[in-house]
Amino acid sequence: MKHYRVGGSTYGRLLQCRGSINQRDALEGTKQESIFMAQGTAMHKVLEFCVVHNDMPRDYLGHVVHGVEITQEMVDKVTRALDDWAYLQSVYDTVHEASEVEGLFAADAGGTCDLMAWSDETLVLADFKSGDGHVVDVTDNPQLMFYAASLMRNSDYVHLFDDVERIVLAILQPIERLDESYSVQVIAKADLVKFEKQAEIVIQESYDPDAPLNMGPECGFCPAQVFCPAKTGAAHDALLLDPDHLEDLTEALDLVGYLKDWIKAVESTALTQMEYGAQVEGYKLVNKRATRRWKDPEAALQYFRRRLGGKANLMSPEKLKTPLQVQKLAKALGKDYDFAPFIETSSSGYNIATVDDPREEAVSLAALKLIQH
Repeated sequence: MKHYRVGGSTYGRLLQCRGSINQRDALEGTKQESIFMAQGTAMHKVLEFCVVHNDMPRDYLGHVVHGVEITQEMVDKVTRALDDWAYLQSVYDTVHEASEVEGLFAADAGGTCDLMAWSDETLVLADFKSGDGHVVDVTDNPQLMFYAASLMRNSDYVHLFDDVERIVLAILQPIERLDESYSVQVIAKADLVKFEKQAEIVIQESYDPDAPLNMGPECGFCPAQVFCPAKTGAAHDALLLDPDHLEDLTEALDLVGYLKDWIKAVESTALTQMEYGAQVEGYKLVNKRATRRWKDPEAALQYFRRRLGGKANLMSPEKLKTPLQVQKLAKALGKDYDFAPFIETSSSGYNIATVDDPREEAVSLAALKLIQH
């Protein structure tokens, strides 16, 4: 898949901050792919395979795709997305479908739409969102609009836009907390033409070396926000404000949301870089507090269920209680069992600490890989 200077996800940030691409390009090659990004890519690949080869998502359970083992949770997400996609095709009576459809907006601007279906008068474009955190709004969604405009300008499917009467934009986001795992917006071709003209201006303005930097909701998705002058400048300004003066308090509160997101981004970026072996002066990795878990929950359940009053006493509500909870239950019942064979203790990850922290420095992921090889 080709990577463009301006793509679907990039365009949303450009609308808010014309200088975001300049900041991103200055960091080119320094960003590591997170496990969540890799999982998202793997699920998109499975989605594509299923459409192209008429496979079922469960066929990929346990397989390694894009370096990620496909879990049942991932299979369930792709399955639900494909079910919603099939439903939308039936609702809008489409005849043909394609996946990973690429469109070119300009020489260095374009993108790939996850799914497309069409008939003579209707075109349906869908974007699969595999993450659980941020709920994506389909209304005037800049990413989908950008894909549609790119396909209309230069693609193998330009002819579909000649007589199209309605364009359906769809977000497929299979999150359990959502009542509906898909959302749609129907637009006319005239809406897309209007968007196209605006996008031309926005992209042209982004080439200005002094393009302005603006803070806003899209900062959370910008890979450069940790080092962005707009963010670091806001942090510096906050230090100069006097919270005891009411006239400064409003300005200080206005900065809180932006700076909270920035602080999280700084910590996350530093942690990822250090996990991959980067040395940050004055700081080190330490293991998180070790937690105890069952080596084999089913074996533990079988062993303790008859000894501690049956399965009902051990479940909370459908999951086996933690080792500590079961040990407390045994103590309350006056029982004394050896739990050691059933329990393992391990750290659940890393934290960052200053070098003078008394805790032992942890072995990073990069170092572990070298040791294993």
